[in-house]
Amino acid sequence: MKKILVILLFSFSGITAQSQQYNKFPTDTAVWNCLYFWNGNPNPAAWHYTNYSYIMDGDTIIKAKQYKKMYYKDEVQNARVYICGLREDTMKHIYLFPRYNYIISPSHPLFPNDSSEQLLYSFNNLKVGDSIAINPGNNSISVISIDSVLLGSKFRKRYQIYYTKFAQQDYWIEGIGSTKELFFPYTYEFEFTLNTMCYHDTLNYLINPPSGITSCQYITGISERKTVQLQIQLYPSPAQQVITLELAAIRQNSMIYIYDIQGKMLLKQGIKQTKEEIDISSFKSGLYLIKYSDDNESSILKFIKD
Repeated sequence: MKKILVILLFSFSGITAQSQQYNKFPTDTAVWNCLYFWNGNPNPAAWHYTNYSYIMDGDTIIKAKQYKKMYYKDEVQNARVYICGLREDTMKHIYLFPRYNYIISPSHPLFPNDSSEQLLYSFNNLKVGDSIAINPGNNSISVISIDSVLLGSKFRKRYQIYYTKFAQQDYWIEGIGSTKELFFPYTYEFEFTLNTMCYHDTLNYLINPPSGITSCQYITGISERKTVQLQIQLYPSPAQQVITLELAAIRQNSMIYIYDIQGKMLLKQGIKQTKEEIDISSFKSGLYLIKYSDDNESSILKFIKD
């Protein structure tokens, strides 16, 4: 049986590299659960999001080198699709060998070719001010700060990264990669937002909204989950002032939690009646997730604030 350790994410500055042991990329089954949120239309009703995952599972040999198999899966496509091989060398470089020169995912990573391996990350003795030769000719990547995050009982180095293309910033964590998207060094954000909502392998479960506030257990799967037993409804969406949560019956210890797409908890409230009105007038326009839970079940739904 796999042992899953739920990990809280804390940030500590000033932890020296000498005091830390390097954390390698996974070599067993692992999942990066990502969220794409598009808000390129001024009408919030037209905004949409997609939950998708990158899955590491199994081994393959490509041009005499051993790689971990990487797959793509989303809410629509039930079958996972092989996309690349991934490996780490002894110099703390992470390489990918793509099946094609692109990945059909919401983020659309694009690679120089599909006939050779590409450098995805380097964690080799990075220092503030270092430039990293990843995706050369298309982007310039540099380190602007370094700190550490505590995952369980171990510290991991975290690097704040600057991309000259579109002047965007990112964080890389040892053994996990980008907090935006696993293949973010080969893509970018434009009228949409990318976020690695959570990561887990055989031992670890990373909680990773950029705010550091919440738990992936609230949003695992992201897509709406409605159980027959709960008979729960949420309306209207889009909404401007108030949303209504309607239940068939009140259960013991019924609670709701509302999160923005960054994973920050905005509201925690007990449910005392079958038809509960919730004031969202102070929320900014955008997409939100609402979790209902009681002593027996939980459900996750979404709504849009207009």
